[in-house]
Amino acid sequence: MSQVTEAVPTAGLSTDALSVWLRRADGRRLIAESIDLQVAPGESIAIVGESGSGKSVTARAVLDLLPPELVTEGDVSVGGVPFLRIGRAARHRMRGSEIAFVMQDPFTMLNPVMKVGDQVTAALRDANGRPLSRAARRAEAVARLREVGITDPAVADKYPFQLSGGMRQRVGIAAAIAENPQVLVADEPTTALDVTTQRDVLLLLDRLRRTHELGLVLITHDLRVAFATCDRVYVMYAGQIVEVARSDVIRRAPRHPYTAALLAADPPLDHRMARLRTIPGSVPAPGHRPGGCHFAPRCAFALPACSAAPVELQLTDDDADHRVRCVRAGEITLEPPTAQPGPEPAAALTTDGQPLVTVRDVRKVFRDKVAVDGVDIDVFAGESVGLVGESGSGKTTLARMIVGLTRPTSGTVEVGGVELTAGALSKEQWAAVRGTVQMAFQDPYSTLNPTRTIGSTLREGLRLAGVDDLEERTAELLERVGLPATYAQRRPGQLSGGERQRVAIARALSRSPRIVVCDEVVSALDVSVQAHILNLLRDLQADLGLTYVFITHDLAVVRQITDRVYVLNHGKVVESGLTSEVLDRPRHDYTRRLVASVPQADGVLGLPEPR
Repeated sequence: MSQVTEAVPTAGLSTDALSVWLRRADGRRLIAESIDLQVAPGESIAIVGESGSGKSVTARAVLDLLPPELVTEGDVSVGGVPFLRIGRAARHRMRGSEIAFVMQDPFTMLNPVMKVGDQVTAALRDANGRPLSRAARRAEAVARLREVGITDPAVADKYPFQLSGGMRQRVGIAAAIAENPQVLVADEPTTALDVTTQRDVLLLLDRLRRTHELGLVLITHDLRVAFATCDRVYVMYAGQIVEVARSDVIRRAPRHPYTAALLAADPPLDHRMARLRTIPGSVPAPGHRPGGCHFAPRCAFALPACSAAPVELQLTDDDADHRVRCVRAGEITLEPPTAQPGPEPAAALTTDGQPLVTVRDVRKVFRDKVAVDGVDIDVFAGESVGLVGESGSGKTTLARMIVGLTRPTSGTVEVGGVELTAGALSKEQWAAVRGTVQMAFQDPYSTLNPTRTIGSTLREGLRLAGVDDLEERTAELLERVGLPATYAQRRPGQLSGGERQRVAIARALSRSPRIVVCDEVVSALDVSVQAHILNLLRDLQADLGLTYVFITHDLAVVRQITDRVYVLNHGKVVESGLTSEVLDRPRHDYTRRLVASVPQADGVLGLPEPR
């Protein structure tokens, strides 16, 4: 392989040896190391990698939006202007007009007490540089919202809290591109969205890229999104770019072991795997990164030479556009491995005995909104049942009624022989319900007390279950979910996202339930951590005979973890059956649309051709 040297384009975005350091009392720690990115007008690139790889820090460094304790070195060029070398006021003027930013959560970039239309047009001026008149602002806001697919003019007069997540993301994009920037940096813009809304937002970004000649930088941990949306992919690990190539090349022939491991961990939509592949260990924190190759401690191909000296990013011998940071890239073959397909669940699984959960004609109305409308479901012992659908379809409301957190407006819910809608339940009845079903939530950080240790949280659940030997059982719970007993002394803020999710599962298990309701428990996790959690859930089900009600908008996850599935749309069940039957041969138009909206591993998203 040969050392890489590249010409820096004068238009679009480029970075040259961009590094980010954390200032500490005991010295500096390197967060992102000598990052070189190039994005031409009308081109899209993705930056992918696990949490802790440095993706978002790099994006914020490009825009000079880092907190004071983080400092940058190197150069950033936007439209040929040395962005980091001009004055602060000039950089502020260029944000929005030349380079714009879309965040993962639009709530963090939209003012909750300011109308949507005013936020979209806040930075716009007339030909003389004066603020637009009220009438001109509203007309411009309506036009800009229409450009991002919001055709109702009344939306301009609404506040962000009155809009759905997908609508807020569209508003955030409209505000970001209002001044027609050359470059748009989008940091995980679809992570929290359901599959159809995700597809709509990705299609929107692609259309804007083509029509506005935008250089698009997409930060994502979803490889399918990267392949389906972007021309080139930069793979980051522990603060370094470890591989760069065209999307189709990365997908077909990765040259870095980390890239291949990420691809292997991504669950397929078309079959269930006997066991999802995982990456051992975790991304090392700044200050704890090994010498030589940062990935070597987790790499199955590592040799002593890999840790002997820093590894440079070099051109491969067979592709002038493919660069890789691996001393063995020329001698090992890294086609993404495919695990052996596992057995699909059989119909007989759902017919033995009485159901543990019986829901009949359940309806839930919040004021004038019907959240669940006449739903019937059954959950049998030992199976895993999926509830899927877009945001607002009624999945979580239905789950909360199953665990007794929400009372139906009408209909019946029976859990473990206890009728939850038969008037006030006795203390003994509630104890029976809590001992039968527990819930693990999407965001464990918001449901774990940040001031309490993990051990204290778990001991509380064990006490409620009547357990005597609290210390020993706490250690057993942590071991059961793959965490060392010493984690009992830690607090939630000291854990990674995947570790917190394991604690949330352990807390649900502390009451020894027969059923665990999993509400989007892997939706915010990296693909590698997601694979660990899904394997853990399978193991727990096999070891403890657990029954799952699994809520998710990710159909590939549905395929890997559920036996049967109910598809909800506007509060109604529109299709149900064995997961393999529903996903392979969907009968309802809505289910077909969900399946068709999933970005495919081969880079297919149904994106429109350039005009």
